[in-house]
Amino acid sequence: MISLSQPRKSKERDTTVALINIVFLMLIFFLIAGTIVPPLDRAITPVDNTRENNAELEGALGVRKDGSLFANGVQVTLESYLEGMSPSSKETISPAPLRILPDKDASAVRVIDVINQIKAAGIAEIRIVTEKSSK
Repeated sequence: MISLSQPRKSKERDTTVALINIVFLMLIFFLIAGTIVPPLDRAITPVDNTRENNAELEGALGVRKDGSLFANGVQVTLESYLEGMSPSSKETISPAPLRILPDKDASAVRVIDVINQIKAAGIAEIRIVTEKSSK
């Protein structure tokens, strides 16, 4: 009788190590990406809104209830804020919208005055950022 050798069993590779590595890398990515945007000014309470708003708040101009202006956690004047804007925000071909984050107790007259000054500076697109209502 002829004796045949049995085929060798191939070792199965463990795929859980690769999966753990991928999940770990994704965790690191989201931890870093979540800390890039500076936090909002805690003294500003956004206006409630019933529709969803996905506006990015980085660089938004905050209007506190006392009428002072803040950007990225620093008190600014409107002139210095407009001077510090990127050139692409001022172009009329592809403007980046300027975002205003008013406090819910801010004077509407002050907010409208800020908007009018921004329009006079040549900014075409202005967005008022609100908070989605939890109702």
